[in-house]
Amino acid sequence: KPGCFPNLRTPRIVWLGMEGDLEPLALLQTKVEAAVQQAGFEPDLRAFSPHLTIGRCKRGLSKSTIQGLGARMKRVSQEIEASSLAWRQALTFEARELVLMQSALRSEGAQYTAVERFPFD
Repeated sequence: KPGCFPNLRTPRIVWLGMEGDLEPLALLQTKVEAAVQQAGFEPDLRAFSPHLTIGRCKRGLSKSTIQGLGARMKRVSQEIEASSLAWRQALTFEARELVLMQSALRSEGAQYTAVERFPFD
């Protein structure tokens, strides 16, 4: 199911929530969080919310444009809920690896670089 951070009224990030067997993913997240803390970083106190980020709003968009996006995302979410089986089948995938990404925010947009790959066996 799609959603927005921080919310649908003022979306900044558009995402797809994940469903299914998420226990292995939650375990992986716990291990990554522990490793990050051991490296000296502060823990993330927010609840784990498994999702795929599919877009970000550029800075400088008008309030009405951002609110319009939120309204459209709400309609899409309702449509997916109404016909959930077809959408869920269309959006189904199997993860085969974890890719550690580095992001650099630039004026022309984010630039992503794969740092390391961890295949799932």
